[in-house]
Amino acid sequence: MGFALVVGMATFIICSLFWSITLPVSFINFLLFIIVILLGIPITFFITMIVGTVGFYSSSIWGMQILRKSIISIFSGLIAPITLFPTWFQNIANILPFKELIYTPINIWLGQITINEISFIVMKQVLWIMILYILAKLFFNHAVKKVTINGG
Repeated sequence: MGFALVVGMATFIICSLFWSITLPVSFINFLLFIIVILLGIPITFFITMIVGTVGFYSSSIWGMQILRKSIISIFSGLIAPITLFPTWFQNIANILPFKELIYTPINIWLGQITINEISFIVMKQVLWIMILYILAKLFFNHAVKKVTINGG
């Protein structure tokens, strides 16, 4: 996480030298941006943990890791803004926790989301953290029973 912070700050500074960077519309928006980003960390961790437990059942999780990254990239707005997708896709993205990893923090930074909406988003993230924690714990507890050690 520390490495990602250093790389992120360096990228921000270098980009600000070449392009004009839009600062948050207010200090409150900046704080809410940070809160939403920090709540995204356990969401990402638990999803990665759930996918990682697949390694207990197969000899390679490479395909599952690619699938995880692809799903997160598409549903988080990394590939294209969520608003460019059809309504049915936007409805699915609104339910899943991935939108709050990239699309929502950017819109908070830009001031396009109201404080009331942000409070709902934070509650949604906390709910997803609890759901993913329970799922990760269930997956891990089941997977530990299936441990197979190869080799001598």
